[in-house]
Amino acid sequence: MVIDYNIVLSPDLGPTGITVTISGRIEANVVYDITFNAAPIASGTTSATGAYSATYTIPGVLSTGFYPVTIVWETVNSRSATFEVTPSPTIALGAADGVAGDVVTITGSGFSSNANITLYFGTTVVNSTAMDDNFGPTTTAGALPAGLEFGVPTLTPA
Repeated sequence: MVIDYNIVLSPDLGPTGITVTISGRIEANVVYDITFNAAPIASGTTSATGAYSATYTIPGVLSTGFYPVTIVWETVNSRSATFEVTPSPTIALGAADGVAGDVVTITGSGFSSNANITLYFGTTVVNSTAMDDNFGPTTTAGALPAGLEFGVPTLTPA
């Protein structure tokens, strides 16, 4: 029987600050080390089935590009995957100021593909995919859907 040792990144791309789950299967009950761009980020011992899992938050000091993620066990065995650091998401509002009740359009890109959206105005939720079927999710390219808008809530002027 041939066993497919592997490493899986979820997600395998995103902006700095995102948390990535690194998991997979290698030999059972062995000590392993995981590196991100050759820097140690996790270590442990696999389960009786060879499963392992770790999380890592992509540091803000990295520039966009591709970075290797490697698991090494028994000093000589390894598997690698690549994480792509993408630009940070951007949003733009159709108006920079207004009064309660004004309707403001919002555009944006660089988000996760097909992600649900929750939009806050300060700490107040003004719209979300759960509240309004027309409010998301993001496109497969990570953009906010066309025509998104929200009503400015009644808040203390600031």
